[in-house]
Amino acid sequence: MNESGSDRNVAILWDVENVAPNATSEMVSTITDFASRYGRVSVSFAFADWSRRNWKGSDARLAQQSFQLIHVPRARKNSSDISMVTHAMELLFLYPHISSYILVTGDTDFRPLIVSIRRRGAQSIVLCDSKNASEDLLALADTFQDYRDLLADEEADLEDEREDARTGRGNGKDDTKLTKQRAFELLTETVSMMKQSRKVPTLGPVKIRLRLLNEDFDESKLGYRSWKSFVLAARDAGHVAISPTENDLVLDIPESSKTKQFSFSEPFATLRDVVVEHTAKSNGKPAPFALISKEMKNRNVDFHKFGYNRFKKLAEAAEKRGVIEVVRDGLDLFAKPAES
Repeated sequence: MNESGSDRNVAILWDVENVAPNATSEMVSTITDFASRYGRVSVSFAFADWSRRNWKGSDARLAQQSFQLIHVPRARKNSSDISMVTHAMELLFLYPHISSYILVTGDTDFRPLIVSIRRRGAQSIVLCDSKNASEDLLALADTFQDYRDLLADEEADLEDEREDARTGRGNGKDDTKLTKQRAFELLTETVSMMKQSRKVPTLGPVKIRLRLLNEDFDESKLGYRSWKSFVLAARDAGHVAISPTENDLVLDIPESSKTKQFSFSEPFATLRDVVVEHTAKSNGKPAPFALISKEMKNRNVDFHKFGYNRFKKLAEAAEKRGVIEVVRDGLDLFAKPAES
């Protein structure tokens, strides 16, 4: 591609039924700002049945950011997907100057679209909700990311920095580095989650799912030449089991651990307990981030030691796992138990 700088053009196609824009008031502007990193946003579409009350307020926020709202009645299955693919294919052939496509979805049905984008020489970027994203879709994209990793809250970061100043953290020491042991545990957690979701944990999909859970994972930084060598090391350390198939390797939980009921590891287990206990005592009111962080410290759980340099990062990681649900009220952040 010969385009560079301001000559690059971007299209955003948002599958609202798959990734809800009403998760936070900042979500729409954050995704638009993210798209601007790849060039000028020329086209923005959002697809949904806009008559549904679920999207009340979201339509206005999207319209304010210059999104064209494509109304897709839910009269037939996958009608929103079909409409989004149709519009995308039209863009590919009528507007070849668009060099990047931001797809806000995790739906596996968009795999053929990503293949078409690649064939036209354009770049595909997928923003998804890791809780329902298809590994097969993400494997085809040039890059992918959970939308929560884009969200920023300056007030929350500022409060964490004040805490750093009070506790003496942040003096050049990197105590949030992902250790080899923690990476092995993250691999075990990933395999467990995929098996719970009735997915086959083969090498490629497991790596994608693990990267969604922790965007900072990089096997080369842990001293491994390849993803496969990292997985083999985890097997040798007793964290996973491996069964070869004709074309791939299937990961599993070691026999010694199969009888154990899956539960969230630390610091997520304590985080969940704190949030559940607070909401029970407060008649269902969400727990403020500051209160949760303080209570976790009182219980001797230091989230920094688990690779999270900000409590907000920990909360976002917990939300990806279905441990909690983050609630935003202006600049204030809260958490409540995730809906089962």
